[in-house]
Amino acid sequence: MSGSTAAQAGHPAHEHGMTGAHGEVVLSVTDAVKHFPITQGIVRQKVIGQVRAVSRR
Repeated sequence: MSGSTAAQAGHPAHEHGMTGAHGEVVLSVTDAVKHFPITQGIVRQKVIGQVRAVSRR
């Protein structure tokens, strides 16, 4: 995680649902990465590779 809040990065935190009951930033994530497996076969699925998805806000 970076040290900056969503408001400092130019994104108001309240627009993205990241604030707590008192308006403080609860969670801020940048450059989130998710790996999706590429499989082969129907009965015995074998992972033959991965695709990486990156979300940048």
